[in-house]
Amino acid sequence: MSDEVPLFRIVKSKRSSGGGMAVACNIAEASRRHPDVLGDDATSRFAFVPLNWVHPRLIGRTPYVLMPQNAWPWGGEVSGLRARARRISLRALSELSMHRALGVIRMGDLIPAHGAILGDILPNVLDEQFESALHTATGAPSLVGDGPGFVSIGSLTTYRGIGHLITGYAHYRAMGGTVPLVIAGPGRAPRPRDPRLMDGITLIERSVPRAAVLATFLRATAAVFPSSVETTASITMLEAAATCRTLLASDIPGHRAAPGRTRFYQCDDPLDLAQQLADIERTSLQLPPMKADDPESSEQRSAARRSWCDDLANRLRSAAQQSQLAT
Repeated sequence: MSDEVPLFRIVKSKRSSGGGMAVACNIAEASRRHPDVLGDDATSRFAFVPLNWVHPRLIGRTPYVLMPQNAWPWGGEVSGLRARARRISLRALSELSMHRALGVIRMGDLIPAHGAILGDILPNVLDEQFESALHTATGAPSLVGDGPGFVSIGSLTTYRGIGHLITGYAHYRAMGGTVPLVIAGPGRAPRPRDPRLMDGITLIERSVPRAAVLATFLRATAAVFPSSVETTASITMLEAAATCRTLLASDIPGHRAAPGRTRFYQCDDPLDLAQQLADIERTSLQLPPMKADDPESSEQRSAARRSWCDDLANRLRSAAQQSQLAT
């Protein structure tokens, strides 16, 4: 282990979503692979901030590279004056942080190209902990049981589009659809005024262990992603792409590059969503289950992580070299 001070100190968040924790895991692997670039040494000359904004105390004191992860400040559904004010505040802080940064790494197209952009889009990849969770998933219970089932998993925030999913699923049931739907995640899902629109839906309003999420995807008829905004394919979507027969996603920029057997529907059209669900009911169960735990798939994910780590380190080295040349 080298005693050399790394170029960049990693600025860590005290609170993270599942996707944020996966990014943090990948950054930790990049630190192990490139200890000369990334680490936790407070004496590092530069800071690496994998967040949307930096604390004002850091601006002007420590040169930093910013890697925003959340596209919500620039798009997606928002409800209420308080949420609108929060979006305006987050957008202002994010854009100020981007303009003052030594460099900016974009994780998706919806992150605006403000400031000194370092290279092309660097979308997230499945982290190392996915592999151990997948191994545990083989014996974990599924949220959809052993029969056919649609599932949508993720934080139940406004931009997740759960209200549109419930409406679209009600149309699917009216068309004769019979496959039940499980909606799961932390938060509180919106309830329609007519309780009959919830027929066939099970709500689980709490966090679900990762192994249970993967066990569910392995058995589900399809995983549904109804968000109105995403920076890029979410970590849950990447998990589903590796484990689920079929993905059904709203047609938004962050979803379009999604891997796997992905279908798309118009984000604001519940009838299109209903028709897609009906088509999946007719065809998806004929597809073979995914073999996510085979050695070839595991090696492909490992190679993708190595490439991601090397790419990140190279961009940071470049930013540091440019800064040193400028001074």
